[in-house]
Amino acid sequence: METINRLSATDERIAPARIRSLPMAAGVAALGLVVGVTLGVAVAAASPPVVAGALVGLAVMAAIVVEPRIGIAAFIAVACLLPFAVVPVSLGPVKPTLVDLTLLPVLIVWVIRVLADPNRRLYGSGVDVQVLLFVASCIVSFILGTAYHTTTSDVRLFGELLSAIIFFFSAVQCVRDLRTIRRLLLALVLGGVLAALIAIVLYYLPAGTSTAVLASLSRFGYPSSNILQYNPGTTIQRAIGTSIDPNILGATLMTCGVLVVGLLGIPRPRWQSVLLLGALAPILVALLLSYSRGSLIGFLAGCAVIATLRDRRLWLVGAVLLAAVLLSPSLRESTFVTHLQSGLEVRDQAAAMRLGEYKDAMRLISEYPIFGVGFGEAPDVDLYIGVSSIYLLLAEQVGIVGLSIWLWAIGSVLLRAVRHVLEVDDESTHLAATCLAALVAMLVAGAFDHHFVDMNFPHVVAMVWLIVGLLMVTLDRRVRTATNGA
Repeated sequence: METINRLSATDERIAPARIRSLPMAAGVAALGLVVGVTLGVAVAAASPPVVAGALVGLAVMAAIVVEPRIGIAAFIAVACLLPFAVVPVSLGPVKPTLVDLTLLPVLIVWVIRVLADPNRRLYGSGVDVQVLLFVASCIVSFILGTAYHTTTSDVRLFGELLSAIIFFFSAVQCVRDLRTIRRLLLALVLGGVLAALIAIVLYYLPAGTSTAVLASLSRFGYPSSNILQYNPGTTIQRAIGTSIDPNILGATLMTCGVLVVGLLGIPRPRWQSVLLLGALAPILVALLLSYSRGSLIGFLAGCAVIATLRDRRLWLVGAVLLAAVLLSPSLRESTFVTHLQSGLEVRDQAAAMRLGEYKDAMRLISEYPIFGVGFGEAPDVDLYIGVSSIYLLLAEQVGIVGLSIWLWAIGSVLLRAVRHVLEVDDESTHLAATCLAALVAMLVAGAFDHHFVDMNFPHVVAMVWLIVGLLMVTLDRRVRTATNGA
C-alpha cells in the first residue's frame, strides 16, 4: 500500500509537467506543419527570394511559439515599415499579408496555451465585456449587411478587422510587466523613426526615382503606378513612405511622436533622453511633410494630455512655438501653415469634400440607424459607405448600437486611465499617461480621418487596440505591484 501511495504521488507530480508540455508540443506540431507547407510552396515557386523570405518567416514563427511577445514586436515592425505587404505566393485561396502573419500566430499560441494548461489563468482587463460586445455588434452588422451586397474580399477584410480588434486580448494576456510595455513602446518609437527617415528620403528624391523604388514593392502587393500623392488641386507633394497614403503615414508618425513626448517624462539616463529627442526630430519633419492636418492636430492633443497630467512645462514650450509661428512671417506663410489654415477655414478642396462626406453620412445613418449597413457596399445606389470620421463611419457600418458600445468601451478605458494617473504615483503612471496620450491623439485625429476603425487598414486598427491593451495592463494592480525590475 505504501508503494502504491508513493507511485500515486509521483504520478500527481508528473501530470502537471505533462500538461505544461502540451502547449509546447502543440506549438511545435503547428510549426512543423507551417514549415512543410511554406517550404513546399517556396520550392514549387523556385524563387530564391521566396525561399529566403520563407526561412526568415519561419524563424519568426518559431520565436513566436516560444515567446508570443516577439510576435507583438514583429507586428510593430511590419505596421511601421511594410504595412501593406503580402506574401508573394498564394497560400490556399488568398495571399496573406505580413500583418496577418504577425497578428494570428500570437493569438493562436496563447489560446493553445490556455486550452492545453488548465492551471494557466486568463487575465481580465476591466473592459473585456465591452470589447467582446463590440466584436459581437460588428458580427451582427456584418451578417445583416450581407443581405445588401458582400464580396469575398469584404469577408476577408472583415476577418482581418476582427483579428485587429482581438489583438487587444493578445496584448493583455501576453504582456504582464512594465518592462515589456516600455520596450514595446520604444519599439514603436524606433519603427516610427525608421518610417520617418524612409519617407523623408523618398520625398526629396526625384519623383521618378521615388516612384521606381516604391514600384519595386509591387510584387509584395504594393501599387506599381500612380504612387506619389499630392494635395488636391495643387502640385504640392505629400510624404508617403512605405505607407503609400500620406494620412496613414501621418497616423503612424503622430502615434510614435506622442509616445516619444510621453517617454521623455520617465526618469532615465541623460543619454537616453538625448536619443529620444533625436528620434522626435525626423518624426516631426516627416509628419509635417505628410501634410496630414488631422494627424498634426491629434499630435498636439496628445502632447496637451501629457502637459496637463504629467509635465506642465510643455505648455510653455507650446506657447513659445506658437509665438514663433505667429511672429515669424516665413513660418506664418509656410506651405504647411497655410494648408492647415485653409482646412480650418474650409477653403480648400479636401476640406469641402469632407463636409460633403459628413452630410451624406448623416443621410445614410438616418435611414439605417440601428445596426448600420454592415461592411460591404451601401444598399442604395444613391448612398455610399465612407467618411473621414471614425465616429460617423462606425455609425454607418455598425449603427447607433455598435457605436454606443464602442464609445462605452473607449470611454471606460479613458476614465480608468485618467483616474489612475491622477490618484496613483508610481512607475506605472508615466507609462499609463503615455499610452493615454497616444489614445487621445488617435481619437482626436479620428474626428478628421477614418483609418483608425477602417477594415481596409487593419494594421492601424490593430495599433489602436494594442495601445488600449498596453494601457489597461499598466492599470492592473497585479502588474504594478509585481517585482519585475521594470
